[in-house]
Amino acid sequence: MKRLSKVLLFFTLHSFIFRAPVFLVFLIVLFVKSSAVFSAPFERADLQNGKVLHERNCSSCHDSMFPGGRGNEIYSKDTRKIDTSKKLYAMVEFCALNNNLGWFEEELLDVSGFLNKAFYKFK
Repeated sequence: MKRLSKVLLFFTLHSFIFRAPVFLVFLIVLFVKSSAVFSAPFERADLQNGKVLHERNCSSCHDSMFPGGRGNEIYSKDTRKIDTSKKLYAMVEFCALNNNLGWFEEELLDVSGFLNKAFYKFK
């Protein structure tokens, strides 16, 4: 029994020693990737493409929410619910999924970047 516990201890330590660096690398990559998206909000965004995508895919839906086709009022400080760049990106992603737009991360960043520059001004 004593030998079995020593063997189990060996494999547990051996497993930890070899898995810990892999886990650490995973955490570092995860942190770098997430901070790259939100460190300086949407710095990699193509704002012109974001504007085109917004006009083509978002404006008509937002116009239907406000009488007289004033869809951009959704972004006014009085009606907006978004108060961080992460929430802005999440909302753009939510809308794209709900409308089956099939956007990649680049399109999500482009539209988020356009909205941030035009309306939100997150730093």
